[in-house]
Amino acid sequence: MTSHKIRALTIHIDQDQPPQTIETLLARFAEQAEQLAKNTQLEIWTKRLTTKPTTPDKFDKTAQTIHELAEKYQINYTAVPQLKPLHPKQLADTMATLPRLYTTTLYTPQNTQLLAQTIRTLSEQSPLTATRYAVTYGQFVQTPYFPATATLTPGTSISLLYPSLYTTQTPQQLQKTLTALAQTAKQTLDNFLGIDISLSPWQDQSVATIIEKHSGQTLAAPGTITAIKQINNQLAQLAKHLPTIGYNETMLPLAEDNRLKELARLQQLKLSHLTAYTTYCVPGLDMAPIPDTTQDNIIHNILTDLHHTQTTKNKPLGLRLILAPADEGQDIHLGPFGPTPVLSPLQ
Repeated sequence: MTSHKIRALTIHIDQDQPPQTIETLLARFAEQAEQLAKNTQLEIWTKRLTTKPTTPDKFDKTAQTIHELAEKYQINYTAVPQLKPLHPKQLADTMATLPRLYTTTLYTPQNTQLLAQTIRTLSEQSPLTATRYAVTYGQFVQTPYFPATATLTPGTSISLLYPSLYTTQTPQQLQKTLTALAQTAKQTLDNFLGIDISLSPWQDQSVATIIEKHSGQTLAAPGTITAIKQINNQLAQLAKHLPTIGYNETMLPLAEDNRLKELARLQQLKLSHLTAYTTYCVPGLDMAPIPDTTQDNIIHNILTDLHHTQTTKNKPLGLRLILAPADEGQDIHLGPFGPTPVLSPLQ
């Protein structure tokens, strides 16, 4: 059994193409996904479909059409980014009827209040709905990671779940393994654009644990930022030898990493830590629940803090914030993500 898997195999489409052309692309994608799994002997955990950013007047129809195609071709998730933010109620209604749909929109200072209300409205519908929405800062990014993604160039891409592989192979071995995967993908997939080699967790496959091994300290202690920077430097060196796409950095989504959850329950990891690490981690502040009693001005401040972080960092980042019907220190159950601790918005 391999120690890694293809986290997401994604097709990026131009939804303005003729419907028959899109159907042909998706039929080929389905066939090629099966072939890629055979050729690599890797599990493909999810198949995904992303579109170009869509105007508000076309969003509902595009999302519905893409969702139906995804069901037909056994694609797990779809992403339809918004060229301009939708009214929160409209977006919530659409997402309620389309459970495969993920979406993002760009942050602007003028839209802070609207985006804060969108986070609240989606969370009120369901905290799980809020996990399918991200605010993107800087510019849209083409990546197999959802929700902060958009099609910029039609083609296919891959992300990986590989903390175990990262910790057991030398940098030279890892480069060889990923080069072989990229070569097979290029031979198998139409218009293969690259791998997002971001180091991302899933529950016991923890990125937080890797950071702690690098620093020799509990995550959030002094040395954590240095360790994250070292890992990102290693990923940057790896990216020089591979076709890459997307973020290609360390990811710390709270709800997806059991070690992060453990530290949050012990109150050793706080929202302020995760916010500070957005300078070094992409997609930024991710999968972090705070109480739904949090005042609007606090959500506003989180949004603006990340805006200034992004302009300082000068790289795109994202925000996936969840308003939970629970008090800080309690757990909320987030479906496939499992029980997740609710953080204080003020610490």
